[in-house]
Parts: sequence; structure tokens; C-alpha cells
Amino acid sequence: MDKKATSPIHIFFNTSKDILIWDGNCLFCKKCMKWIISKGVDKKIFSIPFQEIPYPPMSDEFEKECLQSIQLLKSNRKILTGGDAISEILFSIGYKKIAILMTKPILRKINNYLYFFVAKHRGFLSNFIRKKKVDRNI
Repeated sequence: MDKKATSPIHIFFNTSKDILIWDGNCLFCKKCMKWIISKGVDKKIFSIPFQEIPYPPMSDEFEKECLQSIQLLKSNRKILTGGDAISEILFSIGYKKIAILMTKPILRKINNYLYFFVAKHRGFLSNFIRKKKVDRNI
């Protein structure tokens, strides 16, 4: 991997994979990650709750971003957030047609709007998830 394309978080975790950073305190996020991992994403993407990333490489500014939405740090230093990150994840786990559709201009706007709507209400949505079914060690 080109050193210029290596982020501090990639260096810290010593990986050339894309890195998916999510909220480990959110039951809704844990359930989503359980589904994503069940699709074999761990072969292509390194995932970690942002709470487990030490300072540095974590920063206060990046932590605020992680509280708002998932972050997908591409190995080429590009950072995808929210709906754009979801599209890339879906592409990685084999839902290529849906992922490509979600990147089309109008659908991309809808995708991002829906992502931020769900993210804003994830605490409420967590009430509908049975707590005993979520693996707390994801």
C-alpha cells in the first residue's frame, strides 16, 4: 500500500483493509453490525466501535463525527459517511446492484436522507430490538 494513502487509523491497526467505524454503545448499531458481519464483510473490511479507538489516532473532532454517523475509511484515505458508507458496505457484501442504484444522484440523496433519519432516531428504534438477541461482544 502507498504510504501517502495510509491514514493514522490504518497505521494504528496495521491494516490495508477499509475500516468501518461505528457506535458500540448503540443497540441498533450493534444489531446492524451483527447482520453485516454475518454477510462476511470482515474478510474485506475491518470494523471497530469508535469507543475502542485510542487517542491518538482518534481525535475529538473525529469522535463527534462518529457519534453522528458510521465512518468508512477507505484505504485510499477517502472517508465515506452515512448513506454513502452503507452503499459501499452493501457493494462489499455482494449487494452490488442495489449499491450501484443507491449511488445514482436522486437515489443517493434519498439514501443519505433515510440514513440520517434513522441515525437520528436510532435510540428510539433500539426499543424495538430484543436485547437478549444482540451479541454484546461484537
